[in-house]
Amino acid sequence: MVSDNHPDHPLHRLNDDVLRMVCELLRPRGNLRPLSITCKWIRTACIPVLFRECIVQSKVVDRQYGRGFIPRSLWPYVCTLWFSGHFTRHEIEWLNIVHYHGLEDHDRAKEELHAMLVLVKQISNALRVTLGSMHALKSIRIFMTNQAVRAYHGSIYGISPYILEAIMSTPHLQRLSITGPLFHFRDSWPSDVAIPPLADLSIFTYCRNDIRSAAHVSHAEREEILHILARTHDRLEELDLPAECAPLDWMATWDWPSLRTLWLRGERAPSSLPLTYMLSKMPRLREASLLLAEPVNGGNSPMSRPSSSDSQVVCRDLEILNVAHPNPEDDLYSRLSRDLLCLALRCWPRYYKLHTRFEEEFSAAGVQWTSPLLSSSEMLRILRRVDAPQLYVMDLEFRADPGDTQLFRHIGSAFPALKFLCVHRYRMASETELPLIAIARALSSLQHLEVLMLHLDFLDLPDVGEPVVNDDHVYEVPPARAQQLADSDATLARAANVMAGLLGPSLQWLPLLRPTRDHEYQWVLFRIVRSTDAEDGDKVTAEHRWPWERKPGEPAFPYHSLLRDDD
Repeated sequence: MVSDNHPDHPLHRLNDDVLRMVCELLRPRGNLRPLSITCKWIRTACIPVLFRECIVQSKVVDRQYGRGFIPRSLWPYVCTLWFSGHFTRHEIEWLNIVHYHGLEDHDRAKEELHAMLVLVKQISNALRVTLGSMHALKSIRIFMTNQAVRAYHGSIYGISPYILEAIMSTPHLQRLSITGPLFHFRDSWPSDVAIPPLADLSIFTYCRNDIRSAAHVSHAEREEILHILARTHDRLEELDLPAECAPLDWMATWDWPSLRTLWLRGERAPSSLPLTYMLSKMPRLREASLLLAEPVNGGNSPMSRPSSSDSQVVCRDLEILNVAHPNPEDDLYSRLSRDLLCLALRCWPRYYKLHTRFEEEFSAAGVQWTSPLLSSSEMLRILRRVDAPQLYVMDLEFRADPGDTQLFRHIGSAFPALKFLCVHRYRMASETELPLIAIARALSSLQHLEVLMLHLDFLDLPDVGEPVVNDDHVYEVPPARAQQLADSDATLARAANVMAGLLGPSLQWLPLLRPTRDHEYQWVLFRIVRSTDAEDGDKVTAEHRWPWERKPGEPAFPYHSLLRDDD
């Protein structure tokens, strides 16, 4: 038997490139680590792939405070580094408590605050040296849940400016992703912290896990975002920001020659210019998602906002456009590319969430948002300007008016390539019966449509009560609630079967919305089944399917995540 380390072993005949390819193929399947422990020679070959991406706890930023950080011998191989949790060890937690409660007015607290700041600076210096020694490091991702960054007495403190400055000092950093709070609400930007040049940064992502108002954004957070974008806007290729902290007026004045993806989501920050002015500065933009909630009494609703009449606003390369509360007067939609593939014109949050039992969630977060809902006729005015014969995904949200049938007929004729269509249609006040047949017939010309997701705002949809928790802290479904769910399913099933036989032959799935906040799946999924009956001939039915339920040979629903929450 030939030893693995023997020079005549067959594995030694593989050159380095082939062996690296073997490692790459094994890594996604979780088989690389078992291979790496077979022998020393194989482990050496696996190390560059095995440790290319590493995850560490944020509170362990150097070996001095624990063995959880990456050994120095592996630093040359790390290309992507994930920090999980907050950057606060036990000693610094007290600093945040002092800061949060304003105890720095007391002499003792001031001394402790100074001592803790010294400690934070020591940690940031150690982190700067560590990251600077990882010469292959190109991507840093920080992930903090709200639970992970919540200190005593409910204080959410995020990342210290000193820690953040150390991270941004990483040479050749191309991607920086932060999920979770950036700063404590009380933070101000320290005078001894300077943002370093970010010459290579091409992807910047900052996502929050919570809902908040623009009034709850600290000055330090706004200043940090402004400085980062001011130094990188001419090189950034991807940008994802909470809308409430985005410097919109500044962004509209900068050139973005390389930007291909733009995501803004959250409460719209005050601005003097329409968002579409920014698009004229982004000639290579391919995906734009502008999901901005409208604050109550914001004084600048989409209806009163000036339209983008600047002839430079031409989105030649745009393939995906997602706009909340679109302005029917905006000429942007007549200048979209004919190669547009995905278009969403909707509310954010969804209208039913903001104006139903979901409203209490937003009130608890201290936000006051409105949802200016377009009518069918206003939505039709926008879509008549869109010339996109290759469009295959569409998402619309509106309130029905007498022009409702014309809107659906226009969708059926103007966008023949549609494969996925999601419609949130809210009924007219005088409407007692939904026009299911009229809607289905209007959309029957869509010969490639595979998925039709509908929220039809049923008048007679039974309300579903809350579940109860028993003494063992287990959710139970009371008999009354079980009956409500069954009645609700029956109502949706009748509607699905009325429409199924009238829609095009390519339709495979027909999910209908049941807006129940506490239910795991808001969308009730129906599978379109076609069969031939000896007496009745061809027969089309809509059969209820649970998302995890599949019959042999049946494909999985392709938009599974949307069934839980389409936001």
